[in-house]
Amino acid sequence: MKEYRKGIIALCTCVLLSGCGIFPKEEELKKTPIIQAYEQEPFRKTKVKRGELKQYETIEAVCMNLGEKQYSFQVNDVLYKGIYVTQGEQVKAGTLLAELSGSGDSAVAAASQLQLFAEADGTVVFVKEAEENEKSISGQIVATINSSNGYYLNAFTTNWNKFTKGQQVIMKIAGKEYTAVVMEAQDLGLSSTVRPEDPDEPSEVYFYVEDQAAFMQSGDKGEFNLLVDERKDVLYIPKGAVTTVDDKKVVYVENKDGIRSAQYITTGIETNKYVEVVSGVKEGDSIIVD
Repeated sequence: MKEYRKGIIALCTCVLLSGCGIFPKEEELKKTPIIQAYEQEPFRKTKVKRGELKQYETIEAVCMNLGEKQYSFQVNDVLYKGIYVTQGEQVKAGTLLAELSGSGDSAVAAASQLQLFAEADGTVVFVKEAEENEKSISGQIVATINSSNGYYLNAFTTNWNKFTKGQQVIMKIAGKEYTAVVMEAQDLGLSSTVRPEDPDEPSEVYFYVEDQAAFMQSGDKGEFNLLVDERKDVLYIPKGAVTTVDDKKVVYVENKDGIRSAQYITTGIETNKYVEVVSGVKEGDSIIVD
């Protein structure tokens, strides 16, 4: 009987203790996080289009004075004796501009080679700064004089062979448009232009504008767009969609698995915004642009 009472007491004690939280509760399993499938953002695409492309070059021209004359010595290694004019100075024909000392490696040079005289009235627009004990270099410009109020424009371009004498272009100068006419150098009283043997080498092109009020002084700038090439009924895509890999042109397309895939192409002319596609894609194909 005594043992039975002890058992009852022990059972009650266990119930009470478990109810009071002295014995630990059964550990609850943490909830498993829900893993969602990765959703790739869709590619930004464009279509391969067919149409007309025009390629332009922006030709920049510099205003020059028709009466501008550059003066230089034609002997080497002779000490400067003096440069006697300053920039902005008004000079008369016959004014002594600069002089060499007559001593040095070319002391035997004729007196006429040692002095530079202004050939006409005008304004000095450039003067060389000669350092102490500096010697002459044949052909180096010592002074430049403007003796006329007439101006022309001089451009330097690899597309010089696309211009013909008398051709007219619309030149923009200081925000205004003027008609400029292509001229030969000799028509402007300049030395004849010697064209390069390689047609891809740049050369000079001269323009004359009838409205001389367009120009204020030498150095004013003008520009116009020259049509260099034109293609009709060709495939084209945005320039930003084309990249270069191992010297080859590449665009990217989305394959059947939704993955970006490289596609080699052959390109033609380029404009500011578009590239001609000769092969590698066809009209209506979707290509990735981002």
